Amino acid sequence: MNVRMSGSRYDRFKHVCQSLTVFGIVAVVSGCSSDSDTRDLINRVTVASNSYSGIQIDTDNTIVEVDGQQQLRLVAVIDGSATGESLAETALWSSSDTNIATVDPTGLVTGVADGTVVVSSRFGPLADSITLTSSSATVVDIMIEPSSSTVNECGNTQLSATANYSDGTNRNVTNESTWSVSDTSTTGFFSTTDPAGLLRNNNAGSVDVLATRQGVESAGASITVSDNLSSIVLPEVTSTLTLTNPVTYSAIGTYLDDSTADITDNANWAVDDTSVSTVDNVLPTKGQLSATLTGNIIMTVTCGGVDGSLSTRAGDPTVVQSISFSQTSPLVLNYSGGIDSIQLRSIATLEDQSVVDITEDSDWVMFRNNGNFQLNNNSGSKGLLTVTGTGVIDVQVEYIGDTFTSGAFNLPRLVVDIR
Repeated sequence: MNVRMSGSRYDRFKHVCQSLTVFGIVAVVSGCSSDSDTRDLINRVTVASNSYSGIQIDTDNTIVEVDGQQQLRLVAVIDGSATGESLAETALWSSSDTNIATVDPTGLVTGVADGTVVVSSRFGPLADSITLTSSSATVVDIMIEPSSSTVNECGNTQLSATANYSDGTNRNVTNESTWSVSDTSTTGFFSTTDPAGLLRNNNAGSVDVLATRQGVESAGASITVSDNLSSIVLPEVTSTLTLTNPVTYSAIGTYLDDSTADITDNANWAVDDTSVSTVDNVLPTKGQLSATLTGNIIMTVTCGGVDGSLSTRAGDPTVVQSISFSQTSPLVLNYSGGIDSIQLRSIATLEDQSVVDITEDSDWVMFRNNGNFQLNNNSGSKGLLTVTGTGVIDVQVEYIGDTFTSGAFNLPRLVVDIR
């Protein structure tokens, strides 16, 4: 079992930090008077319960600009290998010299003055540190890699930016730069929800990309988007769209060389009738279809001048789509003599694919009775079949309740064979 606590969970935990027993470990802290005490206690429990062997600070640069900021990453280590578990927001951070650089409770470092500083992080009994340089050197120029590239239509290009500084140093400023394109309406665009430097495109053509840092603008990187998208399909999904359950679709593009790619986030999404449903066309939730009414829907995606569509339906959790029996037909049983009773049950499948027991809301009828069977249709005992001998009957049910609306379907029959 893994234990992680963050955010509001810390607040809820403050009141119990005097004595805590978790997984056989008793942690006792005197005072618990500060948030750092609470964090430390919870982090010790997390370390013990997850078998962390260490923590590791990571960063893209060991130089932070004066008046600039840099986010440090902190991950757990298990058996010598770093995990993907981020601990930055719940660890305890400190700077060896706040006149040089400060660090906030989430690991965000701010440069204050020129110099070198050690930033340390502690997570329960585990610790790590990193040496950073705070520099007032200014950006001289910026280079983008790749400087030119040809990519698939409706695809992506990951770019990086390297800045040369006035003190002769250079470093990666991809995350710190402001990214822009020469024409967002036809070819390329950046999204604030994407990793920095990720250029998306939705049309063939050419676009120049710029990176700006400290007011210094890079030379443009030239990106050419091939006119090579041939078709788009929207795969069916297993989830059922209802008024309370949205469904996320994907768009798969096929290229002239028969290769395929997921182009969900680059395509434009639309539905034929917005009174019935809406589809998200904004990152990061593109392709999420929500229903406002029950009805048929035609969803369309467009990218690079190529269209793809899918017809679907919004199901209603109050409409019965079909009725079945809990027993499989034919129900074959051996007669043991005397009087036997069998409880039959009717099950309704609703349009949203949920199932409910409607035994007491059904009208029960039997056919071909030879006198050895009695089927109860009275409230409280509906579906109870009494058997006094052998024979074969057909049982049929019809929904007569008022909780759901019954759709159009054939009424089911159950064959009961008593031998």
